[in-house]
Amino acid sequence: MLKNISLVFGIIFAIVGIWGFFSPEVLGFSVNQLHSLVHLIVGLWLLWAALKDEKQLPLAAQVIGVVYLIIAVLGFLKVQFLVDSLVLNDADNWLHLIVGLILAYFGFMVKSKRA
Repeated sequence: MLKNISLVFGIIFAIVGIWGFFSPEVLGFSVNQLHSLVHLIVGLWLLWAALKDEKQLPLAAQVIGVVYLIIAVLGFLKVQFLVDSLVLNDADNWLHLIVGLILAYFGFMVKSKRA
């Protein structure tokens, strides 16, 4: 299950990351170069872990999930540096929260099942 989720999220993040370099609007969300770079790195990391190194897949999902949860909370709190540098809005915050919950849940669930 984690592999499939990572493949889907990886593809979506990679596409959105590349798209963001050519357009300041991606699917109704405003992005800048830094935001697009983050999307691209996340997408490529998830794809790499899912396709090339499945042992790293739980760790990738855990790290990305937790980071996205932190970004969501800081975005909701309107931490100015983060909001300005990544061009975040409430829709981004909700999206980051959902992605963070999904990746963290499956990342930690897979690890605990193997233990």
